[in-house]
Amino acid sequence: MGELDLWNGVKKQSVEEMNRTLELLDWNRTNYPEKHRADVNETALNALLRSCLLRNLEKYDEARSELTSEVLRHNRYLFSTIP
Repeated sequence: MGELDLWNGVKKQSVEEMNRTLELLDWNRTNYPEKHRADVNETALNALLRSCLLRNLEKYDEARSELTSEVLRHNRYLFSTIP
């Protein structure tokens, strides 16, 4: 796996591939991580992807913590919708 591969589903990934995907989702890989962290939509999407991977790695407490701290704590009206 050369790049981030979430389109085919994380259930098809091996443990090594899921760990590599978690590394690829790290904010520090971007040029301006502070810009992305400031956007509630970006943060929530990243947390959702990370929590899916953590769940499939059987790290349930970490997955729940990720969702709780980065998604569920926000008012749902803060998130942008697709028209």
